[in-house]
Amino acid sequence: MRIAINASSLTSDHFEILLRLANRFNEHIFLFFFDSEPAISTLPSNVHPVIIKPQQSIRWFSKTIYQRQLAAALKKHKAGIFISEAFVSSHTNVPQILISPDLTYIFYPALLNKKQFSTAKKNTPKFLQKAATIVVNSYFFKNKIEQQFGIDQQKIKVVYPSLTKKIQPVSEEEKIVVKEKYAGGNEYFIYHGIISMEQNLVNLLKAFSFFKKRQRSKMRLFFTGKPGLKYDEFIHLLASYKFKNEVMVKANESHSKNEKLLSCAYASLYIPFYESEGKEILETMSWQIPLVVSNNGLLKEYCGEAALYADPDNFNDIADKMMLIFKDEQKRHDLIENGTRELKKFTESEADNTWYEIIKEIERNDVKIG
Repeated sequence: MRIAINASSLTSDHFEILLRLANRFNEHIFLFFFDSEPAISTLPSNVHPVIIKPQQSIRWFSKTIYQRQLAAALKKHKAGIFISEAFVSSHTNVPQILISPDLTYIFYPALLNKKQFSTAKKNTPKFLQKAATIVVNSYFFKNKIEQQFGIDQQKIKVVYPSLTKKIQPVSEEEKIVVKEKYAGGNEYFIYHGIISMEQNLVNLLKAFSFFKKRQRSKMRLFFTGKPGLKYDEFIHLLASYKFKNEVMVKANESHSKNEKLLSCAYASLYIPFYESEGKEILETMSWQIPLVVSNNGLLKEYCGEAALYADPDNFNDIADKMMLIFKDEQKRHDLIENGTRELKKFTESEADNTWYEIIKEIERNDVKIG
């Protein structure tokens, strides 16, 4: 069988999973469609890169021309399955696997402009109906798709993200050194993710103010990760923040430095209005620090008993959870222990085995979608 993959649409996690899948199905040919020469130099012998003329818009699914290019490439290369993230092609009868359909317009439309909202509302239901199989990263999204769009639950498969890196515990001596270097020897809360106003960082700052006024501690607050669209707006806001001298922003730091800061934090604060991926909170959990997260479905499914949950719209609730984790050392310890158990759900072998069964099922059924 010849399995085509829209590689340019994939997140790095899905790209790595599908490369491993190619190694496992070495009797099949994998056609990786790229919009430019791939940066990766070494591919398995059964992976053939195919270059398709790039489009101007990142949101390819709104481009009819690109959809037709995909259909032509699938026909030319005699693909038996097509795998793509966020969208599928409406111009082919090749069985298609849709990864991570974008449901932002349902859960948090404020993140989208008017055109993005209308495009997603129009096309997402079509993609879901067209796909032979839909792959999502949680039962929360599986249930939502089934209920909202009337999709047969057997068509929707759940593949959790996997953590491949083994974490080496950090000694208490190392933690003291890191805290002396970056936090003046003080404990600190940490937010790790996209640094932007859309991530509910205003309510996080309000909660930290409430915490400082109530506890009168020397606790610091760190922000680490990559700048988002409204990063500059957030930095401007910080300039007039009462506790600005106790807030540190570490944007675009190296992966190793982020890991160092995470591993020594007192607790993680991650309170977005909407979360579609969850990989960063799993990485944070793996460093054996307790979590305070939003009470939305995806994060509750991933974190289980390893977190305290707060209403992202209520900074008082966020502050209450910060104070609880600060005052109750046994609760903090229990959350860390629970995190070790929760992480066992997110293994590379589990993800690979689920993908293997998805491919085998399509092979057996030889699904044809009109």
